[in-house]
Amino acid sequence: MYIYAPVPALNERGVPVAEAVSEELQQNLGIQTKIIQLNQTDYSFLTYGGPMKNVQPGFNVASSGTNWSEPGQLDMGGSQGVYFPGDYGWSAAQTAYVLPWYNNPYDPASVKKYGDPTNPNVGVKWSDWTALNQAVQKDIPIITKWVKEQPKQWQAILNPPGSESLPQQWNAIVNQWKTAKTAAAKHAAFQLAFQFVAPQRPRRRRAA
Repeated sequence: MYIYAPVPALNERGVPVAEAVSEELQQNLGIQTKIIQLNQTDYSFLTYGGPMKNVQPGFNVASSGTNWSEPGQLDMGGSQGVYFPGDYGWSAAQTAYVLPWYNNPYDPASVKKYGDPTNPNVGVKWSDWTALNQAVQKDIPIITKWVKEQPKQWQAILNPPGSESLPQQWNAIVNQWKTAKTAAAKHAAFQLAFQFVAPQRPRRRRAA
């Protein structure tokens, strides 16, 4: 098994932590490990890049907490700065840029491109779906090809056996719109379509 750690120049505690974990695994479980030291670029790719080819199974010694680390997301991005702008050395300009994106229920760039899901009048007409339809026709073949190129253990997570294909999911949303009897129901179908196409909405922290 491999343990990936940043080189000492990047994080002086990374390798010692990896060595301690390696020793514990050997003594308590009899598991042999190999520590791989990574430079800044390779460490960033491994930590934030999602599934990658030619990476041996193992564990990554992280230098900070991670978000969205459940298998279905495959994203260990360290975006903690979004939650507490200023606490992590953010400038006023960065805070002004990030907070509108984070505090809105939908990604502002996607709203500008596809239409506003919070407007009950948007999505009622089929012409409102033009940009979403174009994105689907372009993106689905790319995503499908990418998934097929991933290791088999990742494919089982990305595309679980028995799950509907992306075209099937999209057609179900479109059929929901076509069979809707009211403008509100058509708008609700548009909201689903928006979430299907656009980047994941920012996550809100639950109140304590």
